[in-house]
Amino acid sequence: MDDKKKQNRPVEVLRAGDVRVAVWENTNEKGQAYFTLSPERMYTNKRGEYCSSVSFSLSQAELVARLLELAAFKAKTRKARATDAEQINGSATE
Repeated sequence: MDDKKKQNRPVEVLRAGDVRVAVWENTNEKGQAYFTLSPERMYTNKRGEYCSSVSFSLSQAELVARLLELAAFKAKTRKARATDAEQINGSATE
């Protein structure tokens, strides 16, 4: 798999029912990793095709909030691990 395809996939996807939150890892111009979260609701349209929406019902709001909270925790954990690895690698080369 080439780097371009790898970059277009989330590092993690959390699901609960028809709601999911993708965790994306990106790199800024300084080469530092940062993360973004993308919540979406999956559904099938009248033709039976799978679709997604970023609109949620009031009854789904708490579920979306909990998934976002968990996704944020996972992203922060990944960020901390990456920072620790950079520090270890940086001190090994000094």
